[in-house]
Amino acid sequence: MFHTPRDAYPRGCPEERELRDFVPKAARFNARLRANAAPSSSKPRVDASASETAGSHSLNLPSRYDPRYKVNSAILTAPKPELERVARNERLPVAAVDEYRSMLAHYEDFHQRRALAKLVKLAKDKSKLPIAAELDAIVDAVRDHPVTLIAGDTGCGKSTQVPQYLLRAGEFLFI
Repeated sequence: MFHTPRDAYPRGCPEERELRDFVPKAARFNARLRANAAPSSSKPRVDASASETAGSHSLNLPSRYDPRYKVNSAILTAPKPELERVARNERLPVAAVDEYRSMLAHYEDFHQRRALAKLVKLAKDKSKLPIAAELDAIVDAVRDHPVTLIAGDTGCGKSTQVPQYLLRAGEFLFI
């Protein structure tokens, strides 16, 4: 409903479908957090107003941590008035717009973390390939000899890693 062609995740793109799956999961997670954070009768209550006025407002910081502040980017969506109009047309509370925008920030954080985890795994997998131990020897051999043959077992990284090693070495114009 909120996804327009100019949004970061336009209607119908894979990320928009993934976001639709993410929203109920995040809502359940947040509900569990709120349930766990609810003060019980056995725990002493801490006066939040005293701690808030003591330090956070004097530094112009928010009174509580919000994970969306660690996302160092803005997510393009339709302007808030336009989203509020869509919400009213769909008979949703206008507060749904703020919740949606907050959820986008959390989804983007999730999406970026997952992408980074994939890159880290890929880098670890590359470094574990048998050919990785021979990086310097391969680069030196190609530099010193006009023809170099590289033999290795299937899957050791000959065809995927050697060109990258040579490009990274920076001396080879034609590979």
